[in-house]
Amino acid sequence: MQNLGRFLACVGLVIVTVPALAEYPGETIWISMATDGVFGEEKIHLEATLYLPPGDGPFPVVVYSHGSTVGGRIPRAQTEKPWGFAGYLNRKRIAMLAPMRRGRGHSGGSYEEGYECTGGNVEEGIDYAAASLDAAFAFLKKQDWSDPDRVVLAGHSRGGLLSVVYAADNPDGVLGIINFSGGWVAENCRARAGRDLNVPIFAAAGAGTRVPALFLYASPDPFYTDESIESYAEAYEEAGGEVDFEFFQLADDADGHLMFFRHWTLWMPHTDRFLAREMPDR
Repeated sequence: MQNLGRFLACVGLVIVTVPALAEYPGETIWISMATDGVFGEEKIHLEATLYLPPGDGPFPVVVYSHGSTVGGRIPRAQTEKPWGFAGYLNRKRIAMLAPMRRGRGHSGGSYEEGYECTGGNVEEGIDYAAASLDAAFAFLKKQDWSDPDRVVLAGHSRGGLLSVVYAADNPDGVLGIINFSGGWVAENCRARAGRDLNVPIFAAAGAGTRVPALFLYASPDPFYTDESIESYAEAYEEAGGEVDFEFFQLADDADGHLMFFRHWTLWMPHTDRFLAREMPDR
Protein backbone atom coordinates (compact mmCIF):
# COMPACT_ATOMS: atom_id res chain seq x y z
CA MET A 1 0.00 0.00 0.00
CA GLN A 2 1.30 3.43 -0.91
CA ASN A 3 2.83 5.20 2.02
CA LEU A 4 1.37 2.65 4.44
CA GLY A 5 2.92 2.43 7.83
CA ARG A 6 2.89 3.96 11.23
CA PHE A 7 4.54 7.01 12.60
CA LEU A 8 5.51 5.27 15.82
CA ALA A 9 7.07 8.07 17.79
CA CYS A 10 4.69 8.90 20.61
CA VAL A 11 3.65 12.50 20.78
CA GLY A 12 1.67 14.44 23.29
CA LEU A 13 -1.03 17.03 22.71
CA VAL A 14 0.04 19.47 20.02
CA ILE A 15 -2.08 22.51 19.30
CA VAL A 16 -0.96 24.82 16.52
CA THR A 17 -2.17 28.38 16.73
CA VAL A 18 -2.31 30.44 13.58
CA PRO A 19 -1.92 34.20 14.01
CA ALA A 20 -5.01 36.35 13.39
CA LEU A 21 -7.22 33.47 12.26
CA ALA A 22 -9.56 33.89 15.21
CA GLU A 23 -10.40 37.30 13.71
CA TYR A 24 -11.53 35.65 10.47
CA PRO A 25 -14.84 33.86 11.10
CA GLY A 26 -15.73 33.51 7.45
CA GLU A 27 -19.06 34.47 5.92
CA THR A 28 -22.32 32.71 6.73
CA ILE A 29 -24.24 31.91 3.56
CA TRP A 30 -27.41 29.98 2.79
CA ILE A 31 -27.69 27.23 0.20
CA SER A 32 -31.08 26.37 -1.26
CA MET A 33 -32.04 22.69 -1.27
CA ALA A 34 -35.12 20.94 -2.63
CA THR A 35 -36.56 18.21 -0.38
CA ASP A 36 -39.65 16.02 -0.24
CA GLY A 37 -42.22 17.61 2.01
CA VAL A 38 -45.64 16.57 3.25
CA PHE A 39 -47.29 18.40 0.35
CA GLY A 40 -44.69 17.65 -2.30
CA GLU A 41 -41.35 19.29 -3.03
CA GLU A 42 -40.35 22.10 -0.71
CA LYS A 43 -37.32 24.33 -0.36
CA ILE A 44 -35.14 24.47 2.70
CA HIS A 45 -31.88 26.32 3.28
CA LEU A 46 -28.60 24.90 4.48
CA GLU A 47 -26.32 27.00 6.63
CA ALA A 48 -22.75 27.11 5.35
CA THR A 49 -19.60 29.05 6.11
CA LEU A 50 -17.55 30.38 3.23
CA TYR A 51 -13.88 31.26 3.58
CA LEU A 52 -12.40 33.10 0.59
CA PRO A 53 -8.75 34.03 0.06
CA PRO A 54 -7.98 37.68 -0.68
CA GLY A 55 -7.94 38.72 -4.32
CA ASP A 56 -9.91 37.71 -7.34
CA GLY A 57 -11.08 34.22 -8.21
CA PRO A 58 -11.98 31.84 -9.50
CA PHE A 59 -10.40 29.83 -6.70
CA PRO A 60 -10.02 26.09 -6.29
CA VAL A 61 -12.28 24.92 -3.47
CA VAL A 62 -12.15 22.47 -0.61
CA VAL A 63 -15.63 21.36 0.45
CA TYR A 64 -15.42 20.35 4.11
CA SER A 65 -17.93 17.91 5.65
CA HIS A 66 -18.47 17.75 9.40
CA GLY A 67 -18.95 14.66 11.55
CA SER A 68 -21.92 13.35 13.53
CA THR A 69 -23.40 14.50 16.83
CA VAL A 70 -21.64 11.52 18.48
CA GLY A 71 -24.96 10.16 19.62
CA GLY A 72 -26.13 13.54 20.87
CA ARG A 73 -23.00 14.62 22.71
CA ILE A 74 -22.59 17.46 20.21
CA PRO A 75 -25.72 19.64 20.02
CA ARG A 76 -27.47 19.45 16.68
CA ALA A 77 -27.77 23.25 16.68
CA GLN A 78 -24.00 23.71 16.94
CA THR A 79 -22.42 25.06 13.76
CA GLU A 80 -18.95 23.77 12.96
CA LYS A 81 -16.68 26.55 11.75
CA PRO A 82 -13.27 25.04 10.97
CA TRP A 83 -11.61 28.43 10.63
CA GLY A 84 -8.11 27.11 11.35
CA PHE A 85 -8.23 24.70 8.42
CA ALA A 86 -9.83 27.42 6.32
CA GLY A 87 -7.03 29.87 7.07
CA TYR A 88 -4.46 27.21 6.23
CA LEU A 89 -6.17 26.71 2.85
CA ASN A 90 -6.69 30.42 2.20
CA ARG A 91 -2.96 31.04 2.51
CA LYS A 92 -2.60 28.60 -0.38
CA ARG A 93 -5.23 30.62 -2.31
CA ILE A 94 -7.78 27.84 -1.89
CA ALA A 95 -11.35 28.67 -0.85
CA MET A 96 -13.26 26.53 1.60
CA LEU A 97 -16.98 25.89 1.82
CA ALA A 98 -18.21 24.21 5.01
CA PRO A 99 -21.91 23.32 4.73
CA MET A 100 -23.97 22.07 7.65
CA ARG A 101 -26.10 19.16 6.53
CA ARG A 102 -29.87 18.89 7.01
CA GLY A 103 -30.93 19.27 10.61
CA ARG A 104 -27.51 20.41 11.81
CA GLY A 105 -26.44 23.88 12.85
CA HIS A 106 -29.10 26.26 11.58
CA SER A 107 -29.83 24.25 8.44
CA GLY A 108 -33.42 23.39 7.66
CA GLY A 109 -34.78 19.88 7.50
CA SER A 110 -34.37 17.03 9.95
CA TYR A 111 -31.27 15.16 11.05
CA GLU A 112 -31.84 11.60 9.84
CA GLU A 113 -28.37 10.15 9.34
CA GLY A 114 -29.02 7.35 11.83
CA TYR A 115 -27.04 5.38 14.39
CA GLU A 116 -28.48 1.88 14.00
CA CYS A 117 -25.97 -0.91 13.47
CA THR A 118 -27.20 -2.34 10.18
CA GLY A 119 -25.70 -2.14 6.71
CA GLY A 120 -28.92 -0.78 5.26
CA ASN A 121 -29.07 1.99 7.84
CA VAL A 122 -25.48 3.01 7.12
CA GLU A 123 -26.14 3.24 3.39
CA GLU A 124 -29.37 5.17 3.95
CA GLY A 125 -27.62 7.58 6.28
CA ILE A 126 -24.83 8.25 3.80
CA ASP A 127 -27.33 8.78 0.98
CA TYR A 128 -29.27 11.19 3.18
CA ALA A 129 -26.09 13.14 3.98
CA ALA A 130 -24.95 13.14 0.34
CA ALA A 131 -28.07 15.05 -0.70
CA SER A 132 -26.77 18.06 1.25
CA LEU A 133 -23.49 17.83 -0.67
CA ASP A 134 -25.48 17.77 -3.91
CA ALA A 135 -26.94 21.13 -2.95
CA ALA A 136 -23.50 22.50 -2.03
CA PHE A 137 -22.06 21.45 -5.40
CA ALA A 138 -25.00 22.97 -7.30
CA PHE A 139 -24.31 26.20 -5.40
CA LEU A 140 -20.59 26.12 -6.26
CA LYS A 141 -21.26 25.84 -9.98
CA LYS A 142 -23.09 29.18 -9.93
CA GLN A 143 -20.41 31.20 -8.12
CA ASP A 144 -17.97 33.49 -9.94
CA TRP A 145 -15.36 33.00 -7.21
CA SER A 146 -15.43 29.20 -7.57
CA ASP A 147 -13.56 26.98 -10.01
CA PRO A 148 -15.93 23.96 -10.00
CA ASP A 149 -13.42 21.91 -11.98
CA ARG A 150 -10.87 22.11 -9.14
CA VAL A 151 -12.50 20.75 -6.01
CA VAL A 152 -11.10 18.61 -3.21
CA LEU A 153 -13.48 16.90 -0.81
CA ALA A 154 -12.38 16.86 2.83
CA GLY A 155 -14.09 15.81 6.01
CA HIS A 156 -13.73 14.59 9.56
CA SER A 157 -15.22 11.38 11.01
CA ARG A 158 -18.54 10.77 9.24
CA GLY A 159 -17.62 13.67 6.98
CA GLY A 160 -14.42 11.87 6.01
CA LEU A 161 -16.23 8.74 4.86
CA LEU A 162 -18.93 10.86 3.22
CA SER A 163 -16.22 12.60 1.19
CA VAL A 164 -14.78 9.25 0.12
CA VAL A 165 -18.18 7.93 -0.99
CA TYR A 166 -19.26 11.15 -2.68
CA ALA A 167 -16.12 11.28 -4.82
CA ALA A 168 -16.90 7.81 -6.14
CA ASP A 169 -20.45 8.73 -7.09
CA ASN A 170 -19.80 12.25 -8.38
CA PRO A 171 -16.38 12.49 -10.06
CA ASP A 172 -16.86 15.63 -12.19
CA GLY A 173 -14.61 18.40 -10.96
CA VAL A 174 -13.34 16.47 -7.93
CA LEU A 175 -9.55 16.25 -7.95
CA GLY A 176 -8.98 14.44 -4.67
CA ILE A 177 -10.14 13.45 -1.19
CA ILE A 178 -8.75 14.18 2.28
CA ASN A 179 -10.23 11.83 4.87
CA PHE A 180 -9.59 12.73 8.51
CA SER A 181 -10.47 9.79 10.81
CA GLY A 182 -13.32 8.72 8.57
CA GLY A 183 -15.97 6.16 9.45
CA TRP A 184 -19.75 6.03 9.77
CA VAL A 185 -20.34 3.81 12.79
CA ALA A 186 -18.14 3.04 15.78
CA GLU A 187 -16.45 -0.21 16.72
CA ASN A 188 -19.25 -1.13 19.13
CA CYS A 189 -21.45 -1.86 16.10
CA ARG A 190 -19.26 -4.82 15.17
CA ALA A 191 -20.66 -7.05 17.92
CA ARG A 192 -24.26 -6.23 17.06
CA ALA A 193 -23.84 -6.43 13.27
CA GLY A 194 -21.35 -9.32 13.25
CA ARG A 195 -18.97 -7.36 11.02
CA ASP A 196 -17.38 -3.95 10.60
CA LEU A 197 -19.97 -1.97 8.66
CA ASN A 198 -17.46 0.66 7.52
CA VAL A 199 -15.31 -1.80 5.54
CA PRO A 200 -17.74 -2.56 2.67
CA ILE A 201 -18.47 1.15 2.29
CA PHE A 202 -14.76 1.89 1.86
CA ALA A 203 -14.42 -1.03 -0.56
CA ALA A 204 -17.33 0.09 -2.72
CA ALA A 205 -15.96 3.63 -2.83
CA GLY A 206 -12.49 2.38 -3.77
CA ALA A 207 -13.98 0.42 -6.65
CA GLY A 208 -15.70 3.52 -8.02
CA THR A 209 -13.22 6.29 -7.30
CA ARG A 210 -10.73 7.47 -9.91
CA VAL A 211 -9.16 10.32 -7.97
CA PRO A 212 -6.39 10.08 -5.36
CA ALA A 213 -7.15 10.09 -1.66
CA LEU A 214 -5.23 10.95 1.48
CA PHE A 215 -6.32 8.99 4.56
CA LEU A 216 -5.18 10.49 7.88
CA TYR A 217 -5.81 8.58 11.12
CA ALA A 218 -4.31 8.49 14.60
CA SER A 219 -4.29 5.97 17.44
CA PRO A 220 -5.70 5.59 20.01
CA ASP A 221 -9.07 6.35 18.45
CA PRO A 222 -12.00 5.73 20.83
CA PHE A 223 -14.26 4.79 17.91
CA TYR A 224 -12.08 2.41 15.87
CA THR A 225 -9.36 -0.10 16.74
CA ASP A 226 -6.00 0.05 15.01
CA GLU A 227 -6.89 -3.08 13.06
CA SER A 228 -10.14 -1.54 11.86
CA ILE A 229 -8.42 1.64 10.73
CA GLU A 230 -5.88 -0.33 8.74
CA SER A 231 -8.66 -2.43 7.22
CA TYR A 232 -10.39 0.70 5.89
CA ALA A 233 -7.38 1.77 3.87
CA GLU A 234 -6.69 -1.80 2.77
CA ALA A 235 -10.28 -2.37 1.61
CA TYR A 236 -10.24 0.91 -0.30
CA GLU A 237 -6.97 0.19 -2.08
CA GLU A 238 -7.63 -3.48 -2.76
CA ALA A 239 -10.87 -2.49 -4.49
CA GLY A 240 -8.95 -0.16 -6.81
CA GLY A 241 -8.70 3.14 -4.96
CA GLU A 242 -5.50 5.20 -5.02
CA VAL A 243 -4.64 6.14 -1.46
CA ASP A 244 -1.84 7.57 0.63
CA PHE A 245 -2.45 6.25 4.15
CA GLU A 246 -0.84 7.93 7.16
CA PHE A 247 -1.44 6.40 10.58
CA PHE A 248 0.02 8.27 13.54
CA GLN A 249 0.64 6.85 17.02
CA LEU A 250 -0.15 9.30 19.81
CA ALA A 251 0.37 9.14 23.53
CA ASP A 252 -1.87 6.64 25.34
CA ASP A 253 -4.01 9.36 26.91
CA ALA A 254 -4.57 11.26 23.64
CA ASP A 255 -7.71 11.14 21.49
CA GLY A 256 -6.64 10.23 17.99
CA HIS A 257 -10.12 10.87 16.62
CA LEU A 258 -9.56 14.58 17.27
CA MET A 259 -6.26 14.67 15.39
CA PHE A 260 -7.76 17.05 12.82
CA PHE A 261 -8.43 19.65 15.50
CA ARG A 262 -5.45 19.11 17.83
CA HIS A 263 -2.44 17.66 16.03
CA TRP A 264 -1.75 19.95 13.12
CA THR A 265 1.98 19.30 13.04
CA LEU A 266 1.30 15.65 12.15
CA TRP A 267 -1.07 16.00 9.23
CA MET A 268 -0.04 19.35 7.73
CA PRO A 269 3.10 18.14 5.89
CA HIS A 270 1.16 15.31 4.22
CA THR A 271 -1.71 17.63 3.34
CA ASP A 272 0.76 20.18 1.96
CA ARG A 273 2.21 17.60 -0.41
CA PHE A 274 -1.20 16.25 -1.41
CA LEU A 275 -2.62 19.67 -2.26
CA ALA A 276 0.53 20.75 -4.10
CA ARG A 277 0.31 17.61 -6.23
CA GLU A 278 -3.42 17.49 -6.87
CA MET A 279 -4.29 21.18 -6.82
CA PRO A 280 -1.17 23.01 -8.10
CA ASP A 281 -1.18 26.75 -8.77
CA ARG A 282 -2.07 27.64 -12.31
